[in-house]
Amino acid sequence: MKKTTLQNFKEIISTSINAIKNNKKLLAEKLLIPILLIVTLELILFFMQPFSIYTYLTISIARFIVYAMFAIISFRVILSHFEKSEIKIFTWGKREWKFLLVFTLIFNSSFIINFLIKLSLTTMWGHFLSPLSYIIYLVLILILCRICIILPAIAINKYLSFRESLHITKDYKLLMFLVFIIYPILIYAPLNIISIFLPFGLLYSLLSIPLIVLEVSIISVIYIFILKENNYDIDNSKITKD
Repeated sequence: MKKTTLQNFKEIISTSINAIKNNKKLLAEKLLIPILLIVTLELILFFMQPFSIYTYLTISIARFIVYAMFAIISFRVILSHFEKSEIKIFTWGKREWKFLLVFTLIFNSSFIINFLIKLSLTTMWGHFLSPLSYIIYLVLILILCRICIILPAIAINKYLSFRESLHITKDYKLLMFLVFIIYPILIYAPLNIISIFLPFGLLYSLLSIPLIVLEVSIISVIYIFILKENNYDIDNSKITKD
């Protein structure tokens, strides 16, 4: 009997948490350098104020690259729990730059979409277009969520196209909505409330690290889940159907 969306959601969250528990020592070991780099960059931002726009942009870009490295390492550690073949945890080359490119595209697209919709609402037709704009925004964000499964594929040196990611997730739109939109809102809500009372960004960054690892674990698990549901062979270097 086929499981319901809610059952799949609960199983994915449970499996994701267990994957972190089973790999907590390796995660702590491999993520130590990225965490130290995050702390260093946050301290620079805090103690160098006021600083020029160029300094801020340079540190922001460096911070973004460190977070991408953090995500790559987390993906590899978590997916090494599911993969039969050995995965090299820390390397940097062509595929890492590809990951950074796709990561940047997905990460920034949501902000660009949000900005364009807010801009459209400031026009004289904004009042009439408001409901439609939010529907378009939701649809576009959902599409971005569905292509997120490309990230773990790149992290472990496997190929999955944008088109294929949309194709294999077409029957799991509600599940993707729960996993990538509703659940993050719920788990980040307490942190966002606490952040009002935090003195500077470093504490927020440190408190958000476990949540980022959890998000990566969830994306990894749903990546495996979607491939298996579509009868894909996850052990080949190029993902192909059985």
